[in-house]
Amino acid sequence: TTLFRSVSFVTACWYFSPGDDLALGASSEGSGEIERGPGEVHGEVPGNPTRRGLALGLSSSFGTLCYAALVLSVCELLNAMARKSMRSRNLFVVVAGCCLRYIVALIEFLNKFAVSHHAVTAAPFCTSARQITAILARNALSVYVVDRIGGFVLHFGAFVLSGLVAGLTTALVASTLPATVEEEADLLAAPPRTVLLGVYMGLSFVVAFSTLNFLATQV
Repeated sequence: TTLFRSVSFVTACWYFSPGDDLALGASSEGSGEIERGPGEVHGEVPGNPTRRGLALGLSSSFGTLCYAALVLSVCELLNAMARKSMRSRNLFVVVAGCCLRYIVALIEFLNKFAVSHHAVTAAPFCTSARQITAILARNALSVYVVDRIGGFVLHFGAFVLSGLVAGLTTALVASTLPATVEEEADLLAAPPRTVLLGVYMGLSFVVAFSTLNFLATQV
């Protein structure tokens, strides 16, 4: 939750940076006045949004993030109960477990956007949840599409960045390896070096993609 809140805060700073009214666009039409909090930035973007977002997440927003984490913990407990009920031979228990999993998924979805809404407006968690529920009720399909596109962009970006990291590190390693001397090399000297670099590039890509993909899923 701290990471997601920090990412949302940095994104909001980037989105509102061209204008002077930083948080005026956070309110949707017809939703009324948004309750403000101590962590909101008025009229200016902080010099280091990442550090500022982490500092707010560990200070004034810490209680809100603990509340959101508590909701996620309860959801995980209910998910475990639902998965256990799926192994039952009672049809009604299985149906109840399926319904419970869908309800938990909806709560987790709302919880994620409530944290994001809090990062932008610094409103309390319950206020953010109530306001984001009203916004989602009016723009359900648009929010779902944007959420899916955001996940695709993050995973695709992790794939591309992993390829770049693997290519650059392999090129760096290749430049440090001693070149094959033609007089001392036989026909089997070049393939092992090429295979070694290929294996290194593959391992670099796997490690980089696993790390970046994990960070993308946490966001």
